[in-house]
Amino acid sequence: MKEGWEVNVVSCLKLPWKILSPNSLWVNWVKAYLIRKGSLWMLKDNTQAGSWMWRKVLKYREIAKSFYKVEVRNGDKTSFWYETWSSLGCLQDGGCIVIGILINATVAECRSHRRRQHRDLMLNKVEEEIEKYKANLVDEEDMSLWRNEKGRYKRRFSTRGTWLCIRERYLECHWHKVI
Repeated sequence: MKEGWEVNVVSCLKLPWKILSPNSLWVNWVKAYLIRKGSLWMLKDNTQAGSWMWRKVLKYREIAKSFYKVEVRNGDKTSFWYETWSSLGCLQDGGCIVIGILINATVAECRSHRRRQHRDLMLNKVEEEIEKYKANLVDEEDMSLWRNEKGRYKRRFSTRGTWLCIRERYLECHWHKVI
């Protein structure tokens, strides 16, 4: 990443955070007209919908994914495959057909999922995560979390913390005052 562009990247990362965290009028409009059904993570990169800024938001999703996590409570708004909600991380690369959970399913839709045994160890781990979710079901909204510079997930977006995570660090130049 080029020096000085980090501030721009942080600003662009704040927009996915806004879309994924508690709603505003703008977020409601984005969900109704640009995302429609599904989640931010499922949209194609080459879409012509929206403005240049919307396409910029889509461009920065992969970076945002490394910062974003969901603490699942009721699972109603959390994408099963595309959001990090389990200790396994984002399950997007898993086998949705093999496990029997639709690609656009939410975590809440797994309440009625019947546990199966699989030959693949990873799929068995996914089944365990579903069982953990069922055991810890709470009647509260899911909580969006953002990673800070210390690697901890917090309920709010920190511009400073995000910048500290993505910026390039250089060795301190002790002779700079001489110039």
